[in-house]
Amino acid sequence: KTFKKVEFFGNSGWNGSVDSQLYDLAIVGGGINGCGIARDAAGRGHKTVLLEQGDLDGALKALTEALALDAKNDLARLDLISLLLERDDAAAAEAHFGALDARTRNDPEFKPHIDALAAKLAAMKEARQLPSSPDIEARIAANPGDLGARLDLANLYIAHSAYEEALAQLIEIVQRDRAYEDDIGRKTMLKVFELANANPELVSRYRRLLSSAILK
Repeated sequence: KTFKKVEFFGNSGWNGSVDSQLYDLAIVGGGINGCGIARDAAGRGHKTVLLEQGDLDGALKALTEALALDAKNDLARLDLISLLLERDDAAAAEAHFGALDARTRNDPEFKPHIDALAAKLAAMKEARQLPSSPDIEARIAANPGDLGARLDLANLYIAHSAYEEALAQLIEIVQRDRAYEDDIGRKTMLKVFELANANPELVSRYRRLLSSAILK
């Protein structure tokens, strides 16, 4: 059996521990999407553990232990980066990005996911310099064609994992001006699709909207 399910128990914490030497990849969330990713990873030969959501501290501990045993375990490092971003710890996530092997960064299997995580990190850093969402929304209300404001608002939403709201702004950019900032609307949408892969209905809906906008 190449992957197993580890339960977390609410506020009582996690009463077990993952043997970090046994696994290449830790996936947090045992829903349909998590199970599907785990099966796919196992089918590709990766030793995979599937963790239930509910105790991020336990998951972070397991991944940190895995990296302490093998600092070259980039699969564990990518999972750790994802969790750190969810915890709004951009500084720690950026440090782990710097430790990724160049071969992993350029591997076609991992590059879309890495690019999406990098986009999330960039949005979090940019969000610190942006006005509040009501201020940006007021700019858009005053001028719906202000694509810079729409991009700012999309980045603010990405930073806070509000992917549906981000996609709504990005598709507006694509529909109004596909060439804006070197097609940044479409390119950013593709990264958000990767970030939002736990919500396949949302991703599918906006993929259809994007296809329709491109084919016009």
